[in-house]
Amino acid sequence: GWQAPAGAALLPQPVERLQDVLLELEPLQVPRLEGTPVGHGPSGAVQPATYRHAGLALLPPEHTDAKLGAAARFLVRAALFDCLATFQSFKNYAVASLAGLTAACECEGLLAEELFSYLLQLPGPPRGASPFAPVVALVELCKVVPSFPRVVAGFARQLYGRLGRLDAELDARLALWLAYHLCCFAFQWPWERWGWHEAAGAPEGDPRRVFLEKALSRAVLHTFFEGVEKQLPESMRALMPPRPIVGVPDTDDEDLIKYLVGCIRKKQTGAELEQAVGAYKGAGSEEGSRQREVLTTAVLVAGSKSLTHLSTVLGRYRELLAAYGHDAAQGTAAAMDCVHAVWESSPEEMVMAVDRMCQEGFLEPAQVLAWTLGREALVEAAAPGL
Repeated sequence: GWQAPAGAALLPQPVERLQDVLLELEPLQVPRLEGTPVGHGPSGAVQPATYRHAGLALLPPEHTDAKLGAAARFLVRAALFDCLATFQSFKNYAVASLAGLTAACECEGLLAEELFSYLLQLPGPPRGASPFAPVVALVELCKVVPSFPRVVAGFARQLYGRLGRLDAELDARLALWLAYHLCCFAFQWPWERWGWHEAAGAPEGDPRRVFLEKALSRAVLHTFFEGVEKQLPESMRALMPPRPIVGVPDTDDEDLIKYLVGCIRKKQTGAELEQAVGAYKGAGSEEGSRQREVLTTAVLVAGSKSLTHLSTVLGRYRELLAAYGHDAAQGTAAAMDCVHAVWESSPEEMVMAVDRMCQEGFLEPAQVLAWTLGREALVEAAAPGL
């Protein structure tokens, strides 16, 4: 049977108690608390009281406080803080708890407003929690609460209209949220219906153009460039970052690698490829290792268009690579040399490619780490991309 995860007894569990309370709430207006003197500063001036969390009013009151009352906001905020405090360790439980609030009462507007308020706190989120937690929570709630995407759309339009008046740090956090949301929902977004595509024609430095450029630059950290570009309307592609350089390394074997890449893209069989590879005699190294390096590089270049392409070519030519001596337990270091040569100018895509190859069993994670730590230049530069 099901068992609670280790440490679950330590998780704050206010939501079960709050659900019944929320169902019975009557509208209640709570007076706004203003700052009050609490002491004197070095100059003798009276210092106002400060509060650790300042909620943002982003939607008209009829969708939030006027609908449920100020007491409901207090309870929703308390539940949200408790869930986000343990979000990193118990994400699924926290999301289910927050979704349960919307089942108890129609508090989607309040919940979304509090999540965006949490995300947009300066200088950082309360309680020292990760600013990425509300980003993930917003996306996960869109998946499990049918009415939540419509509410989030309202906030997105409100915040987009305020660009240029927000702090630069808040612009960056909103760009992070939008990039993650787009990657999780196949870049489905009403660009043209909302007029966001018009930012592509705005002058350089326009706040809305800069915001979308930041969001798309972050999106390519999660998805291959080609995957992002093909999902965008033609009018939006001018906002994409420069195309990463991924291709055949400049080596003595460049012509053979290009020939093999062409054969792979024509979906030739492993036996047909073996004829070309087997006839090759590498100079300056053991024959088998040089042949394996050339073949591995060709397979990686052919699969560099997307993660799906990479998985496909690795599966198609796995036996051929094994025949030339590739083994994840022993050959990961040699394969990583090829990976680095292909994606050296695009470390972000290299991360995604390495992750996929580890999932496919082509690379051994522990050996990848050992290879990385053995490259002083990568370690000194904080191993960009790895």
